Amino acid sequence: MADARAGLSFKDVRASVKRMQTEGEKLVARLQRDARTLSTRSRRDLGSLLADARRLQTDLRKRAEKAFKELETRRTRILATVEEQVSRAVETVVDRINVAIGGAGARPFAYYETLAGGAGAGPHGPGLSAVHTHMTNTMNTPVEALEAYYPLRVRRYGVRRGSGGAGRHRGGDGVVREIEFLATAEVTLLAERRRVAPYGLAGGGPGATGRDWIVRDDRRRRLPAKTSLMVGAGDRLRIETPGGGGFGRPGRR
Repeated sequence: MADARAGLSFKDVRASVKRMQTEGEKLVARLQRDARTLSTRSRRDLGSLLADARRLQTDLRKRAEKAFKELETRRTRILATVEEQVSRAVETVVDRINVAIGGAGARPFAYYETLAGGAGAGPHGPGLSAVHTHMTNTMNTPVEALEAYYPLRVRRYGVRRGSGGAGRHRGGDGVVREIEFLATAEVTLLAERRRVAPYGLAGGGPGATGRDWIVRDDRRRRLPAKTSLMVGAGDRLRIETPGGGGFGRPGRR
């Protein structure tokens, strides 16, 4: 029987299929043999590759850790510098002007307050006056409430004009607070910026330093920044808080 289209007999076709089958079996055998050889070689190469990869990974990890440590060190230094600049130029008060008053007479009492000051100026505008700078969880006790519940009288409470530093943008002004004692008491003062003024930035001038006085029998005595003292009826404590540092040279716009 012949295939008219190909001009081949059935015998020729069968022989051709047999040859193809034989060649296929040889090819499969060779691929299997090569596969076993390739597998052994691949495992060896893969092991070497993995060892190199592990060494590279260890080296990269060490380099990354070193780089991160250096980065963290530089970041810490930069932040410390920025924080120092900001704290000196802007944070003129920051929980650093604290007054504690206590009495143990017929009606014992204790009173604690933080005082506002001037905020430092910045590139976009002047500093605020009479404000708690970066201070939270505190309140400005109304004079009426203070005098109603404590043997104290507020003689003066206002803005300390001119205490802010000069500059293209002026620093904020501090406050003046004067309290008269109506009974014997002990006063503790914890303050900062009494010697070193809050300096300005970019050519701005420093704010005024803070000052504290005890007035007794119409005589004023300067108090240190951190002190405790006994006071009597009629004595007055006067506190002048610092102003904020200015920003930029004066006259430049």
